[in-house]
Amino acid sequence: MPERKPKKKCFNCGKSRTIAAFYQSKSPLHADGLLPICRDCCLNLCMDDYRENIDLQRFKRMLRQADKPFLAAVYESTAQEVESQYPEKSGEAWVKCFIGKYFKNLITYRQYANLTWDDSDDMKQERQQQEKEIVYGDSATEDEFSIFVRIQRRYAESLYDYLLKEYQDLTTNQKKLLRDYVAKCAFLQTMLVLDDYDCIDDMKTALIFLAQFKRTVGSSDFADFLENIDIEEGD
Repeated sequence: MPERKPKKKCFNCGKSRTIAAFYQSKSPLHADGLLPICRDCCLNLCMDDYRENIDLQRFKRMLRQADKPFLAAVYESTAQEVESQYPEKSGEAWVKCFIGKYFKNLITYRQYANLTWDDSDDMKQERQQQEKEIVYGDSATEDEFSIFVRIQRRYAESLYDYLLKEYQDLTTNQKKLLRDYVAKCAFLQTMLVLDDYDCIDDMKTALIFLAQFKRTVGSSDFADFLENIDIEEGD
C-alpha cells in the first residue's frame, strides 16, 4: 500500500492539498514552514481581470492574506529577474513564475526571511504618517508645518531687528535678553498651533526675559511695536 503524502488545507480555497502545492516560508507565524495559501490561489488572487498580467493591488492583498511583506525593491528586482531569465514567458506563466521567485527571494535573503505584512513598505509609510500627525497635528502636514516654522523664524528675526532699531545703544546683555524673549515667543506660538499647551515653563521664562529687558531699558510694553510689524512669507 503506497504511503499517503501529507496534506495541508489552503486558508483561501479550503481544499486539502499536498505540501508541494504551497510555497515555503520562514516566518515564525508559519510553524509548518509553508504559506497558508496554496500556489493556485496565490496566482488566482493576483491576476488582473483579463488574466494577462499581475495586478499590483491584488498582489498586495494576497501578501496581506499570506502575512508576507510587500517590498518595492524586491518586487522590482524580481520582475527584472524573471524578464531576464524567462523572456519567452507571458500571461499566467509569467505571473506564476514571478510569484514563486518573489517568495523565494524573501526566504533567501536573511534580512527578509522573518518579515511579515506589518513590515511592508506601505505599512511603514502609514506608521510614519501617523507619527507625523501626532507630531504636527491632524490639521497640518509636514510641508505646512515647515512653512509655518520658516515664517515664525522670519518673524522672530524681523521682530528682533525692529526692536534693536527702536532701542538704541543696547548693551550685550540687553540684546541677549531681547533675543531670548523673541525666540521664546516664536516657540510658544509654534506650540499653540500644534495644540501643545504643556509649555507653561516656557511661557514663564519668556515673561522673565521680558521683565528683565523692560527693567533695563524702561520699556512699558511691546504691543505698539508688534502691531507695526508686517512680515511677508517669502522664500
